[in-house]
Amino acid sequence: MVHCVQALTGDITFRDKLSTECQSIYDYAVEKYEERKAEVQQMRDCIDEAINSSREHGTGLVNDFVTYKEEVHLEPLQLLLICEHMLCRANSGVASCTRNSAIAKSTARPSCLVGACTL
Repeated sequence: MVHCVQALTGDITFRDKLSTECQSIYDYAVEKYEERKAEVQQMRDCIDEAINSSREHGTGLVNDFVTYKEEVHLEPLQLLLICEHMLCRANSGVASCTRNSAIAKSTARPSCLVGACTL
C-alpha cells in the first residue's frame, strides 16, 4: 500500500527506478541484437556469394583448360591418323585404306580426315 501511495504522489521508488533501468537495458540489447543479426546475415551472404563466385571461376578455368588440352592434343592425333592413312595407301597401293587402326579405335573416330580412308 505504501508503494501505491508513493506512486500516486510522484515519489519514485528504488524498485521503479530499477525496473525502468532494466527495461531500457533490455530494449537496448534487443536493438543491438537485431543490428548484429543483420550484420551476421550480411556476412553470411557475402561468404556464400564469394564461394559461388569462386566455384564459377574455377569451373571456367577447368573448362578452358580442358578445351585447350583437347585442341593441343587433338591436332597431333589427327596428324598421326593422316600419316597412318598415307602410309597405308603408299604400302598397299590402293586408293581406299581399309586397315583397322588402334589409334582410330582409341579415339572413337571411324575414319581419318583424308578421302575414303576407313581406319
